[in-house]
Amino acid sequence: MYRAVARHRLTYRARISNHVKTGQIDQALQVFDEMTQSDCRVFSIDYNRIIGVLVRHSRFALAEQYYNSMSPKGFSLHSFTYSRFISGLCQVKDFELIHKLLKDMDRVGSVPDMWAYNIYLNLLCSEGFVDMALEIFNGMSTKGREPDIVTYTTVINGLCRAGRFDAAVEMWHTMIREGFSPDSKAFRALVLGLCNGGKVDLAYELTVGIMKGQVKFSTEIYNVLISGFCRIGRVDKAQSIKTYMTRNGCEPDLVTYNVLLNYCCDELMLEEAEKLMRKMDSSGMQPDGYSYNKLIKGLCKANRVDKAYMLMVNKMEAKGLVDVVTYNIIIRALCEAFGTRRAYNLFEEMGRVGILPDVITFTILIKSFLREGTTSRCYALMRPIRGFEALYRVLLL
Repeated sequence: MYRAVARHRLTYRARISNHVKTGQIDQALQVFDEMTQSDCRVFSIDYNRIIGVLVRHSRFALAEQYYNSMSPKGFSLHSFTYSRFISGLCQVKDFELIHKLLKDMDRVGSVPDMWAYNIYLNLLCSEGFVDMALEIFNGMSTKGREPDIVTYTTVINGLCRAGRFDAAVEMWHTMIREGFSPDSKAFRALVLGLCNGGKVDLAYELTVGIMKGQVKFSTEIYNVLISGFCRIGRVDKAQSIKTYMTRNGCEPDLVTYNVLLNYCCDELMLEEAEKLMRKMDSSGMQPDGYSYNKLIKGLCKANRVDKAYMLMVNKMEAKGLVDVVTYNIIIRALCEAFGTRRAYNLFEEMGRVGILPDVITFTILIKSFLREGTTSRCYALMRPIRGFEALYRVLLL
């Protein structure tokens, strides 16, 4: 009798497995329901398997339903299944069910694996629940799960995003004391977080300052620091970091040069900007469209529109880098400096070279025409724009 029931159970399991393998999840559930209602004994592993299948296919409502039905029967999930369930629920941000599962795990003495912990902490931090993340973090060791480098990085990132820089730095020091060597993601979380919060000197000191000679920093870390110092007007420090990185075997990339170029053009340090462009060329690094557009914008800002136009014609066109952004920058400058006639000529040139204007192009010209009182030209320009009549009325206000 026992052997017959066992064979019966194996048959059910095989049928369920076959349905799952072919993606027939609903049919698998029907067989599972049939199995639970038969005289065949169902084990905890059967519930773990079917709930695991539902979680893998993001059928979380059904997974919850089967989970609730198993507890009264004395069954519980394995730590692995709980962990996958929690990880899946993080994708849909179902905090209520996650909290329920964590409480149930505490009750049965089960602990999430590191994968689940880190995914859950990342969700909490990204949603702004940093205090809750810290509570989870602080309770991990008592449950036998020691935080790893990913855990620390996640919490440091969350603290920085919340503007809690002192706590982030303290967490960084704790991570170092615990014997972890920060990886590129950990450095990025700290440096980017502190620089975005205006703590650029602190970011530099904790990384390049303290760990100089101990760690080989990536170009990305140097670029974040260079960008941070440029944002606070410390271009001298930014330039010294560029020199330092080169001296230590880390060559500046296009982002490095574009960050410095952006600052120089915004501050109308155009000779320095042109020097950077020449340096890029001589080092075999070709400036991209962003590089040229920044320089053109700087030239226009300095009322050197003709030079900006010649740069577009002589340099950018030959390299195929001219785009609608380039034309918009020069058209705006022409409108402000000379009125709409020359700007409109350039607008017509766009069509001849095959570059389509965008809504910004039309807006620049229409506003300029309106300032000059040439409303008929505005109306003609706006006809190709979808919903132009409504836009026309708004611009007239």
